[in-house]
This record gives sequence, C-alpha cells and structure tokens, in this order.
Amino acid sequence: MRKAIIFVLAGIIGLGLSMPVAAEEYPTAVISPGLDEIAYDEVEELIGQPAGPQRDPLGADWIIYDDGNPRSLWPVANLYSRVRFTPNARFRLQGIRFAPLNQQDNGSPCNVYVYRENQQNMNLTDRVFNFRYDRLPAWDPNSMANNWREIVFAENQYVTFEAGESFSIMYGPAPGGPYPGQAGSGWWNVFDGAGVGRSFRVAAVNNEPVLVHANWLANGDGDFLIRANGSYMGGFVDLGVEEVFNGDPNRLTTGTWMMYPNTPQRFKAQIINYGDNVDMYIVNFDALNSDNQATRIAEVVVERRIARGDTVVIECPENWSVRTTGNYRIFAEVQAPDDSNADNNIAGVDQIVFDPRNEPDAWLGYVDNELEGGSNWNEQSGWAATFYHPGVDTALQVAGFRVGVTPSRAQVYQLEMALYLLDVAGLRFNLIWGGNVPTSGQDGDQWVEVPDLPDTLFFRAGEAIIACYHYRNEVAIQNDNTAPIAGTNRHMPWAMLTTGDDGSRFGPNWTGDFAIQIQAPISDRPSPGAWLRTEPDTLLDFGWNLETNQDYIRELLFISYGADSVYITRTTISQAMADYFSVDPMTFGLGSLDTQVVRVTFHSPVQNSYSTSFLIRNTSRNIPSKILRVFAATLPNRVIEHSRPGAPSEWSLAQNHPNPFNPTTTVDFAMLKAGAADISIYDMAGRLIKEAYNGHLSAGFHSLEIDASDLPAGVYMYKLTADGFSSAKKMVLMK
Repeated sequence: MRKAIIFVLAGIIGLGLSMPVAAEEYPTAVISPGLDEIAYDEVEELIGQPAGPQRDPLGADWIIYDDGNPRSLWPVANLYSRVRFTPNARFRLQGIRFAPLNQQDNGSPCNVYVYRENQQNMNLTDRVFNFRYDRLPAWDPNSMANNWREIVFAENQYVTFEAGESFSIMYGPAPGGPYPGQAGSGWWNVFDGAGVGRSFRVAAVNNEPVLVHANWLANGDGDFLIRANGSYMGGFVDLGVEEVFNGDPNRLTTGTWMMYPNTPQRFKAQIINYGDNVDMYIVNFDALNSDNQATRIAEVVVERRIARGDTVVIECPENWSVRTTGNYRIFAEVQAPDDSNADNNIAGVDQIVFDPRNEPDAWLGYVDNELEGGSNWNEQSGWAATFYHPGVDTALQVAGFRVGVTPSRAQVYQLEMALYLLDVAGLRFNLIWGGNVPTSGQDGDQWVEVPDLPDTLFFRAGEAIIACYHYRNEVAIQNDNTAPIAGTNRHMPWAMLTTGDDGSRFGPNWTGDFAIQIQAPISDRPSPGAWLRTEPDTLLDFGWNLETNQDYIRELLFISYGADSVYITRTTISQAMADYFSVDPMTFGLGSLDTQVVRVTFHSPVQNSYSTSFLIRNTSRNIPSKILRVFAATLPNRVIEHSRPGAPSEWSLAQNHPNPFNPTTTVDFAMLKAGAADISIYDMAGRLIKEAYNGHLSAGFHSLEIDASDLPAGVYMYKLTADGFSSAKKMVLMK
C-alpha cells in the first residue's frame, strides 16, 4: 500500500520559529540551465566510485525540473525514480546529480542509469551509462549539500543528445525501509512538492527497470530530485518566471494573500535568464478565477537586455481588482523569441477575495476546487495555514474553523486542532484556542468542523490567524498540490506551515495547500487604542480641465476605528495654496467608531495646475500626523499616459522629437512609480520660462506634447522632476 510521508529539514531561528534549510545555503542545490556552476574542484568523492581515468569538472549547464527542496518521499520497494530530460539545444551529458534519502548508511545498493528514448512512445531503448553504488551514505539532516550524490563522467563516457531529443535518468530500485528516525535499513526516492510532468515511478523486474512506458506510473506528486549536467553545444535561449508577487521586491514577506473586493493590487514577476542574452521579451499577466476562466490583465513588452544568469523584476502596468469573491490565481508568463524550454515559463500566486460584510459565512482557504491527495506525517507533527488580515480598518472574528481529512478506517478519531494569533511584524504567536474535535466515524474524505468556537477570537490589521491540525492518529489531511502553491512564494508571507505537535515551532511548507479553512466575518469589537483612516487615503484628486472661477467640492471621510477617541487639532495648508483650497471643518473630534465628512473646496481664477499636500495633526500618540496629497488643474491633461506598453526599470527622460522643432515637440519619459511629476522649460541661464506639466501620473511610459508657440526661437532646457529623480536635456526651437 502506498503511503506518503512529508518531511522538513528544520533549523531553529529567532523567536522560536523553524525553517527548512534554505536553498541558498547549499552551494549546488538550486542551479538552473545555462548558469555557470561554481566550485567544481570541490566535488565530493563518491562512496564506491570505481577507479578510472581522471574525471573532468562538471559542465557549465544544468537541466533541472525541481527547485532543490526535498519535500516528500515514497517508502516503496522495487521502484526506480525516473526523470525525462529534453535539452533545447545540442547537449553533451557530462554528469548526474540526485538526492535519495538513506536513514542508516546501510548496505542497500543503488543503480544509476541513463537511457535514450524512443521519441514517439517514450519507451527506453539504449542504455548509454550505468553506475552502481554498493551502499549509500546516510542522510545528513544538517546539510542538504551533503545529501546530493554526484557522478562525474569520464571524457570517454560523454553522451551527446540533439535538440529536442529526450533521454531518461533513473536510480533504484528503492528497497523501502523504516520511517525517518526509526530503526532498520532502507532508502527512498525523494521528490519535490510541485511537478511539471517530467517524473515517473518505474517498476523493477529482477532489479532491472521495466522499459515500456505503458507500465510506468506518472509521479504527479512532484518532481524527483534528479539533474542532468553538461554543456550546450549551440545557442540556448531560456527565460523563466521564478515568482509572482504583489509586495515590495526589496523587502520579503510584504505581499497580500487576502483582499476585499474592488481592492486594487499591482503584481510583479521575477524573471530569470537561464541561457544566452535576450534583448526583447514579453511578460503577460493573467487572472484565473475558480472556474478556470482567464482574464488578461496586461501585456508588457520589455525591450532591454537581460544577460545570462541575471534576474529582473517586471511590474504589471495595470492594477487588478475584482467585484466577485472567490479564490483567484494571478499568473505571469514570459515569452522570448526562440525560447526552447516552456516548462519554466509560467508562475503564479494565490489571491483570496472575500467580503465579510455581505458573505460572513464564507469559508476562506487556499485550495482550489480539486483536492489531489492526502499527506501523512510522523507523530509529533502537524500542518497549518496562515490567514492574513487584509489590512483594512475592521477587526475580523474567527467564527468557524475546519479541516478536510481522510481517516484510514471507519471509526471516530479525535482531531487535535488549534488557533494561534500571529503578530506579523514581530513574528510572535500565541495560542488563543485549542481542542479535540471528533471525526464522523465514516471512512473517506470529510470536513471536520469545530462546533462551538468562542466569540472572543478576532484579529486586526498587522495580525494573522494560524489555523493548525496536529497529527496524532491515522487521519491524513487533504491537500491541493496544483501550482501555484501558496507556500512556495518567497516574496510573500508564509501561508502553508509545518509545525510541532505543541505549536512550539513553525516553518514554511511547500508540499501543497492544505484543506484548512476559517470563517472571518467582521467583528463588532473596536481595536484597542485610537485609530484613524481617511477615504481617500493618499490622494484627493479633483482632476484636469476644471473651469476657472468655479467652486469644486470633494468630500474627505475620516473614520475612527479604535476604542478610544481621536481629535483632529489642526489641518495645515501651505500659504501659497490657501487661496485655492479650503477645508471645512479643520478641527473636530471623533469618538470610537465615529465618522466625519470634511469638505475640501477648490477655486482658481486662472488656468494653472496645483499640486499640494495637507498636513493633518491629531492628539493620539499612536497615530502619526497624516499627509494627504491634493491635485487640481484648470488646464487640460496633455500627457498621453502609457504611450507604449511595458513597465520601466528606471526613471528616464528621452530626447524630444522632432528636434529642432516649430512650434510643437514631444517629450517621452518613464515613471518608475506613480506620483507627482513636473516638466518645466528653462533658458540657458537657468531661469524658469514655462511650466509645461505639473500633475500626478501612474507608473509607466508617458508622452507630453510641448507647445512653444509663445516662446522666441532659441535653445532651451527641459527638465523632469519626479520622486527625487531629476533629468534635463536641451531642445532647439526654430521659427
């Protein structure tokens, strides 16, 4: 009977949390096709390696379909682990790396084979390389680098494969054996949590693998940790998407998994170049709903070089938001001319969209409509899902908690379940509820729900709920291992966790999205202390092309969502803008959960654009003074926003065209992020002649037409100032 075991290599870090050994910590565990390998002269001597000719270093290129993190294993005897490799250019195979798990450093042998394939039916044909370990070294729990087995071919053993010609590497047969930590001998095939359809479990007859493809079993649970090493003999183009996220790429764990409807999100894709230099590529951002219907968010054409081995973050130029609640997945796909490896071209990120006001009983979780399997574990362990507050002003109550499980037999099991409150910034967590909940007494898939949760469980902005199921019996938790998996995203907060049986440690888990769900309606309890927000929260935009000598009124809503009162003591407007903007009232008090409408009036007797900020002060110690940007213009907007698609990698100001000109010319510029922008014209002595543009723009490529019909012929400077960036260029007006 097949039984899956999931494991984590954990090291203790601060604040009582544990993490698996990071891929970056072992020197050759995460290598991508086309990246130069390092430290080849330090390749370990293999136990049982036969004497022979001097072995060369490994080649420069790798073909890899896993990410280097061992996540699950198959303790099943008489199986070979096989990965199918397809080089995308002429490839010379020079070595192999694989990672079995051996508990006892025992005498169980291991065969390693390389086969050519029949390209039509995938049957194995010629065996072109073989190697035998008389025994495998024991697994080193402290260093993943020590657990990789490497075989370096002699020069007379190199094998060449043509572009598109698939070949197979396999090792086995696995003898099986005891679970990790138990006595006995045996080793197992280790695999990665998410797969790309390249791995198979191959039965053995008389210790030899069955060669007919029809007798293999696809390993849908993940990709085996087997890599092909060598050198590409010709051109090799391969861009890949490493990750999609919605946070700050320079700060880890800043993204958002959970959001309210109509909340704009800006997504980013981290692109990596595994092969030769690429000068132009396209990144498409798409949203997939729970019915597997895709909607294009944006297409980004990138016309700048990404060199071999480099990574770059591409920002989607358009925000994404939806009115309909549900589970969504945001994908990014990279396309490059002659890209010959599509396996790594797509990655994605989960998004939970929920509305606690209108759907308080909705179950929140990371699984899609399909649960692909269950996962057993050793005793003293468990699984957890983290639900992050979406960051709005309301506290959310934990009104429901359930897990999807599959008991091994038809009997009543007591499931140990727990809820922890997590301080996201400090990574501090506290148990707020725990108890035992019985299964239905039936076998087969079922949801087990906590019947009566106390009404005192709630979480606020900056907090999260860790919902945990501790394994203590033969009840496997169900999981969804369809990518993207919520726990795999390194730029997002941890969503899927593994844990000890007492909640004393948590570490990220990448084996799948567990069937763990909560209900999170709005709580009627105000957050302790004084809290304040405004709608809009950052920019009060009156717009362009307003009429002169007319009053325009916008409402600014102040919302108190804390338990204590807030007093607005002063609203400051710069003296230069006081003639155009007024605020009523400028001072007021707000009790707990109160709101106050403030009227902001704009009036201008002349044509101009106005960009200013209001400074709003209050008496609360834990609420900083608020700065609200304000913009209004009695001029038309002469900037063409997003004049060409794509997301810029830097601020830039281009040379005007045509140049010389009479009387109009166009200036192209790039905004790396949204904000105020000013383009002004100066004479050669540095005196301000004319403000060509002053307003707020989104991130992207823009164009401004400058009309200089009111200026005399001559040489001028035009200057872009935006968010600390400043650049100036000359232009020539001829009349």
